[in-house]
Amino acid sequence: MINKKIYLLVILLLVLAAAVVLVGRKQETRKMAFFSGVKVSIQPETVTADLGGEIPVQLWLESDKVSGGEELAKVSSMDVTLCFGSEISLDEENLDQLIELNEEAFKTLILRSLTKKGANESCLKLVALNTDTADKLKSGLFRAATVKFKTVRRGTGKIEVPPDRVFIAGYNPAEGAVDSSMVVGEAKGVVYTIGEAEKTKSCFFLWRWFGWCE
Repeated sequence: MINKKIYLLVILLLVLAAAVVLVGRKQETRKMAFFSGVKVSIQPETVTADLGGEIPVQLWLESDKVSGGEELAKVSSMDVTLCFGSEISLDEENLDQLIELNEEAFKTLILRSLTKKGANESCLKLVALNTDTADKLKSGLFRAATVKFKTVRRGTGKIEVPPDRVFIAGYNPAEGAVDSSMVVGEAKGVVYTIGEAEKTKSCFFLWRWFGWCE
């Protein structure tokens, strides 16, 4: 009876070891699935604007070298989400006028959608594609799009690019390659400060002397 229990224990240990090996192989395969890397950033890094004004920010991509080579990876599509606080907003009915795609990088804006994430945060999803031949695709550092936000509340906040919501693909020059995904190595956002525009008004000098107006 004891030998039987020991035998079952050994089998269970072997099964567990095999499962660990398989998981490790899957993770390694997933890591090797990317043929290059990419960095995502929003420029400028800091913004100060008046209340009721506009904040135009630029979305930039920077591709790394192709794995095992010296050539910079060429980007063919992006799926990027920008999340921002309640101090700024986008008019959902006029998104087309507020989003300027860099047509040298992406020919078509396939999807742009605005969603709420809680009471104080919204997210803009941009999906764009370039179907040009590989020699016409952008590589290295380039502007992908410009987004124009409106300032609606005073305060400080961030426009962030969650790395887990960024998916970039490109042209893999390796012979017979089927992988086109690029791993996101860095995602930088912008910090904004929204203040109130200065108001100018006339003030009689005597009233100013009494402190009744400025």
